[in-house]
Amino acid sequence: MDRYLRPEKFDIDPSDSSSTRAWIHWPKTFENFTLVQKPTASETDAQSVRPPEKWDSIKFQLLVNHISPNIHTYISEATNYEEAITILQKLYVKPKNLIFARHMLATRKQRPEESIDTYLQALKLLSKDCDFVAVDAETNKNDSVRDAFISGISSHKIRQRLLENLTLTLDQAYNQALSLETAEINSQNFNTVSLNAVAPKEPTLVSSKSHTLHNETCSSVNNPRRQKCFFCGGQIHPLKNCPAFEKTC
Repeated sequence: MDRYLRPEKFDIDPSDSSSTRAWIHWPKTFENFTLVQKPTASETDAQSVRPPEKWDSIKFQLLVNHISPNIHTYISEATNYEEAITILQKLYVKPKNLIFARHMLATRKQRPEESIDTYLQALKLLSKDCDFVAVDAETNKNDSVRDAFISGISSHKIRQRLLENLTLTLDQAYNQALSLETAEINSQNFNTVSLNAVAPKEPTLVSSKSHTLHNETCSSVNNPRRQKCFFCGGQIHPLKNCPAFEKTC
């Protein structure tokens, strides 16, 4: 009988998308197999070994023989069956995010190739991750508002932060979203102030005429050989006394 119940060797990477589903099924097949391997009372009495100790040792040995070397590395330091199973359970069964699970259920649409029966079964499967419990009307209303609030919020960053919580009440969602929104606004204002503080000043514009006069005056002072007025050609004199200043030739 045991050859019909013997499970396949478990060898699925924990990062695989189907690893959780595979692990939930595999231990059940392994338990079915170990039931037919369990020693009877007469066998344990004949060997003068206490049944619990003997059986735990056998199950641990069977487990090691029915997992791949890659999977065995995760339980290599385990000393008994229960410890090994606990390690693998934590490794393959991730904590449920109730907020995201209910969002997936609420937004699941019937696909073109799905029949009504198939679509309903898909919804029932999704509902298993939602952990629905009996609550009063007020709690049910707040949960519905919370789900709509997170689903409809415009900021993807805020929604992502909210979905990091495995469980979240309406008040907690509101307070966290408000805090994140305020921090985002303050960060934008801080960046604006910082940019204004380091912005270079615009150079002061100088008219071409004033610039030319300044250059000519400097040239006359710095070059002693040039002692003639730029405008009239006479001896150097104050600009306001030049007869040709601002005259049209």
